[in-house]
Amino acid sequence: MSRVSFTMPEFPEPTAIDEARSWTATYDSYDQRHDVSYHQVTIHEAGHDVGQIMVEVSMFPAGDDWRTAEFLSYMRKEIHEVAVEGTSNTEYRGYYGRPGSASRRQGDHR
Repeated sequence: MSRVSFTMPEFPEPTAIDEARSWTATYDSYDQRHDVSYHQVTIHEAGHDVGQIMVEVSMFPAGDDWRTAEFLSYMRKEIHEVAVEGTSNTEYRGYYGRPGSASRRQGDHR
């Protein structure tokens, strides 16, 4: 399978953390050297964005095919576990962690 033809999943629909909080995730990047992807996760509470964290997901469990339903389920589970904790599982900050980015200027709470 050619990985070029694959579009990394995003999770635009809120996923419940508890009665008041939920998360959504957008794809940030893929690190081929370490075989991990990064998603920017936004935490929502009572309909408001209350913070963002970067989540690293190992791509190893997918093998050569990232398109399976099982892998999508695995990716959602991995992101969910980090979102529940509310703390990033990586030091990488992606685009949003760069000095002067819109996220920082708007008071990102990382």
